[in-house]
Amino acid sequence: MLTQYTDANLIESGWANTAERAAFAAFMRRADALVVSLTGLSLEDFADADYATLFEDTDGEASPQDIIDLLADADDIFAAMVALTHCKNK
Repeated sequence: MLTQYTDANLIESGWANTAERAAFAAFMRRADALVVSLTGLSLEDFADADYATLFEDTDGEASPQDIIDLLADADDIFAAMVALTHCKNK
């Protein structure tokens, strides 16, 4: 998991609830699997995206498109990679 989202950092940021941290970890695994399937890279390669806010805004139920949009907004390289993948699949 990205270093900014370790248990210690999440607790320090006010995420004291163990169940919420576990749900966030599951969300991050799901997001990572999506990124790997689209790009062959991992979330570690796109660390600038604000995953915690997306998790909170969607109550942990972000759709694949929500995750893609978040990453595309945060990282031009990801946006270009997804655009290329989308063009190849047409």
